[in-house]
Amino acid sequence: MLRVLNYLAAPFGSKEDLLLSYGAEGPDYALDDRGNPVLTERGNPDANYLPFKYIAQRQSVLYLPDIPDYTKELVAAEKLLLPLGINDPTVGFVSPFAVRQGAVVNQSFNDGIRDIIAGRRQFSEYDQLVNEWKTNGGDQMRKEYQDAISAAK
Repeated sequence: MLRVLNYLAAPFGSKEDLLLSYGAEGPDYALDDRGNPVLTERGNPDANYLPFKYIAQRQSVLYLPDIPDYTKELVAAEKLLLPLGINDPTVGFVSPFAVRQGAVVNQSFNDGIRDIIAGRRQFSEYDQLVNEWKTNGGDQMRKEYQDAISAAK
């Protein structure tokens, strides 16, 4: 079993990874003049619909050799977007309620937000969603995080 998992977790660029990511050389992909794999018409369905490859797949790699200057453009975009982000003050702290029930409480809220975005619910229901999140555990999680942060100071 370990050998199978090792095969599925093959590092980026290895022969095993090429098979798992692009399929079989020839019918599914060919190497271009720079050694980059280029999918054939058959390659995408063959390689991307193998569910077993996700059992122990390597870390994701942003590798798009067919897009010129992809890395430079990506770095430039991240430099523009990162300052807009907000640090999560709860990172490194634990809310026991969030561990037990947070996923359910947050999923219910996020489902409601998606319904508003998709037009299945009215935006006027947003305040109700927030109140339900608070009542169903959001306020408890907030208090537990605030207590943990205060205790660490």
